[in-house]
Amino acid sequence: MTPESPPQGPIRIGPRGRGQARGGRCLPQCPAIGLANPGDASLAQYARPPLQWEGIRRYCQGMDTLTHALLGAGLAQAGFRRRLGRDAPYVAAVAAASPDLDMFFPALKRLLGQPVDMLAVFRYHRGLTHSLLMAPVFALGLSALWLAGRVAAARLRARRQTALAPSPGGAAWPSGRAGTGGRAWPWLFLCLLAVLASHDLLDLCTSYGTQLLAPLSDRRFALDAIGIIDLIFTSLVTVTLLATALARAWAPARAALPARIARTGLAACLAYLLVGWGTGLYLESHFGGPGIRQVRAYPQAGAISLWRVTRQYDDGHWEVRRWNMLHPGRGYQVNQADSVDDQGVQAARQLPQVQTFCWFARQQVRVSCHNQDGREVVDFHDMRYGPLPESSDSLWAMRVILGPDGSHQVYQFHYGRGQNRLDMLRRSWNDLWQ
Repeated sequence: MTPESPPQGPIRIGPRGRGQARGGRCLPQCPAIGLANPGDASLAQYARPPLQWEGIRRYCQGMDTLTHALLGAGLAQAGFRRRLGRDAPYVAAVAAASPDLDMFFPALKRLLGQPVDMLAVFRYHRGLTHSLLMAPVFALGLSALWLAGRVAAARLRARRQTALAPSPGGAAWPSGRAGTGGRAWPWLFLCLLAVLASHDLLDLCTSYGTQLLAPLSDRRFALDAIGIIDLIFTSLVTVTLLATALARAWAPARAALPARIARTGLAACLAYLLVGWGTGLYLESHFGGPGIRQVRAYPQAGAISLWRVTRQYDDGHWEVRRWNMLHPGRGYQVNQADSVDDQGVQAARQLPQVQTFCWFARQQVRVSCHNQDGREVVDFHDMRYGPLPESSDSLWAMRVILGPDGSHQVYQFHYGRGQNRLDMLRRSWNDLWQ
């Protein structure tokens, strides 16, 4: 294979992977972000200083936390508000968003003086806090914490409002249709368990990968049914919550109506996920065929109408195309790119950072290489995400620079870094309809 030339100047993603894009759109050259500082000035074109924490989070986003919180509140409205009281949706929303606190674990390690590298969030995010095995443990702890807070608040109010001695049983536990005392606790535990599981299962529907069986297994599960941000799904949950609030305000005598509306809205959300999952299975079946090693279909951010379809052939090369549900018969340009597996690539694959990156990418990795100043530059592309749905390059990649003396430098770079956020949102919105 003829080595690729290193990219110079702006990288234009178009019909052949590098070239004029539709409407002349281009992406700036990706700045590399070092896991280690380069040893000489000749590597300055590849690297920047080690990434600070403020920049790490943009690399590691799952389903947006706001959607998780809204879905948790919807679950509480559907089956637990009448038993736990009006605070249940707020508590459920906070609990549903809490698993994403694992994105701050690397920052906490850094504050404690422990070393943190670029891949720390890849290791921790969607790990232990997203495990279905750990959900009952977290639900138990959160329910005990919330009930203890309610008891403490009730006792404080009692001391302020009356001089009478407290009853032998102490302050009352949260109550509702389940009654007083500890009878409400099982419903609170079930509510928190449901919303924590909803977070894990919704993340499972994305392409990012979730460690559902941690700590017993670090396998990343994914259904590829919905993008990490989906405007339609979030709108469905939001409209459901607004409808339940209006029903409670306009028809207070019909106590069961808000719960029925919430269940209907959640059923619509489930149907939307099933449509996305079925579409992905259809695309993988439709684009398969002889000589093709694997086919993967990934929903893009925004809605399940836009997809990125990758095919890897038996000879190792990749083919990437876009597919739009709104225009299923339109012939989009197909980009092809080779994948290399020489001695230098095999050496780079043995590096711990590269192994972590391939594990994070669920082994959906394309490898390219070129020579520069007597060094072999090996790039590992995560084929699940691209700057454009049809781009043969990935949104983020791992770069290894191998020296002739056996030394190596490892970096990660991101094609979206440095772009105007508004322009990125506008382009993503336009892509949904093209």
